[in-house]
Amino acid sequence: MWKAAIGEIPVKMSMKDRRLQGVAFLALGVFCFILYSHTYEYCLVGERETRSTFFLFDRHFLASFLPLPGGLMIYVTRFFWQFYEYTALGALVVAVLVTGLGVLLHGVLKRLMGGAALFCALLPCVALATTLSFEVVFIAVGLIVSVGPFLIYLRLPKGMARRAYALAAMPALYLLWGGCFWLFALWVIETEWLEDKPSANVAWKLLLPALAVSLPVIAWRWLFLISLRSAFLRPTVLAGGNPPLSVPAALLCAYLALLPLWAAASRRVRALSAEGSKHRLVAGAGLLALMAVVSIGFCYDPVGSECADYQELYKQKRWDDILSKSARNPSPDLMPQFFTNCALYHKGKLLDEMFRYPQAYGARGLIFDFPGVTEPGRTDNDTDREMYNSDLFFEMGHVNAALLYAFDNITMRGETYENMSRMAECSLALGDCGTAREYVALLGRTLFHRGFARRCERLMADAKARDEYYAPVRARLPTIDLPMEMMVANFPPLLTLVESHPDNRMAFDYLTAWCLLDKDALAILPDYLRHLKQAGYTVLPTHVQEAMLTCEKRSGRPVEISGFGYDPETKGRFSAFAGRVERSPNMLAARLELGPSFGGTFMYYYWFLGPPEVNDYGLYFGRLGDEFRALGMDAEALAHYRTAAQLCPEDAETHLSLADLLKKQGKLQEAAFEYDEARRVGRSPTEPPRNLLQDPTGKRE
Repeated sequence: MWKAAIGEIPVKMSMKDRRLQGVAFLALGVFCFILYSHTYEYCLVGERETRSTFFLFDRHFLASFLPLPGGLMIYVTRFFWQFYEYTALGALVVAVLVTGLGVLLHGVLKRLMGGAALFCALLPCVALATTLSFEVVFIAVGLIVSVGPFLIYLRLPKGMARRAYALAAMPALYLLWGGCFWLFALWVIETEWLEDKPSANVAWKLLLPALAVSLPVIAWRWLFLISLRSAFLRPTVLAGGNPPLSVPAALLCAYLALLPLWAAASRRVRALSAEGSKHRLVAGAGLLALMAVVSIGFCYDPVGSECADYQELYKQKRWDDILSKSARNPSPDLMPQFFTNCALYHKGKLLDEMFRYPQAYGARGLIFDFPGVTEPGRTDNDTDREMYNSDLFFEMGHVNAALLYAFDNITMRGETYENMSRMAECSLALGDCGTAREYVALLGRTLFHRGFARRCERLMADAKARDEYYAPVRARLPTIDLPMEMMVANFPPLLTLVESHPDNRMAFDYLTAWCLLDKDALAILPDYLRHLKQAGYTVLPTHVQEAMLTCEKRSGRPVEISGFGYDPETKGRFSAFAGRVERSPNMLAARLELGPSFGGTFMYYYWFLGPPEVNDYGLYFGRLGDEFRALGMDAEALAHYRTAAQLCPEDAETHLSLADLLKKQGKLQEAAFEYDEARRVGRSPTEPPRNLLQDPTGKRE
């Protein structure tokens, strides 16, 4: 009876069966390729920006994985993940691995159960491909390294040959593949119990689980500096993580762990004995198709897919396509807002059309927050997005800010092709060839970025060519800068870029857009309209006109717009908006009423959309004043101190700095007032205000 449960199953197949299996596995491969090159493409794109795809053909890179159990499996998985760099190659890798897993599973099941082996082999493969899209390569590799050795085990003669192989294979598999050896161990244990009577070879049957359990304990106690949990489960999906083991992964693990039991049970069911039964083939194919459709329906992430589409368009600099996509299907999510604003700048439309698109995230949709910097009440941060900020600042010419973001990305998330390339670029732009050479050497040992490394090597070898290549970036480098700790706020780098080079159109547009999106920064904007002509503007941008009219309306006095005029159409539109707001019974009614007509304007955004953000803009202007004063540029320093005092009237340091500079310039009455303000807000100046109105000879004015 026990041999009948899982005994010597004939494995000879007819030509018809071989053709059927070939067609089935070919269909599986084609299905996986289409699935991951189209529907699940976003999984490849998302993984592409993580350290998982970073792979070096280097013995030191290999050695870094070996000190832990299962390190070789992670190394092999990273080898396959590097092909995610290109969607077609990544989809092909997924298709090959899942199909290979199916072939191996079919070989195992054919020996265990005979009939229905094809369906039972395809079932976990389809489940894996459709429900575990982000972990598909990792899990497929882990299963292959368990199924392959188990198939060898089944091919060996029963008795001592199998037992010797199992005893040797378990420690080797554990050291090489870590927790993935558990599937092999469970299958061997189940097979040994099922193919003999329970009372036969009990000592051997108990030795196998004892050996399996002792291996992780030995590794934890004497071999590796890891936790007991990691020793047992690393690097399987059972080891936890973020998110922890998902329901589909748990079901797949349970199905595979008990595979020999399913095989034994199926041998007793006559209906499953005929592999090539026409009705069974149709039913099995229909069931697999239904499972695939249902799984994709539940697991497909439309938001992730949309973000991946935007990412691909952004990388390819297809700005028109981004704007077309955003106009056709406006998204309230953060990433589409960022990509849309970037595309608007590159098409010269940022300050004229930005409010025609969703701006729900304010200035954060223009430049992401520095990692770890979050507003009160917000739980998420932009750690995964900092390389986009690096892109922006490098293009603007603030190489130090771009370098800071790239370095922090390496620290927070590990090496990626993108942050390593940026570190090399920034180092070369700053003339630091020694640092650049370290990153270039690493990129030269990759598969897809050797061309970039060779270009950098040529630039390092030719100083003249390097200077010519980076001349546009160096021409925009800020000549005045703020302390590094202030760079995390994003606004200071924009400020220093515009102060250093008012003709930097990108920096000017982003600074102006920031002031429009962040309501607290709107008061700063009039001071920078003097740079409009230097930035290349001949007319006042539409949204800037709307903002200045808003300022005039709220303050009740005209705003200096640096010689520009208001467009009659814009002025009429603002007057109509203001009149209808005043006639509305309340703000909610006004918002609902005016949305269809004025939803794409700055004034609608300013009055109705989103709460204002709180930022220390006065602090930034005060520090800029310090920088200008240190350079002997007292006029510029005075202007910035005045702006800082206006933005932060409760900051004593600002009033003191302004008072000192006013005293130096002989404006003693104004200086006395600022010293009094400093005392009022909580700090006494070193020199009493009553002495300020005396000239150097001691006479009073």
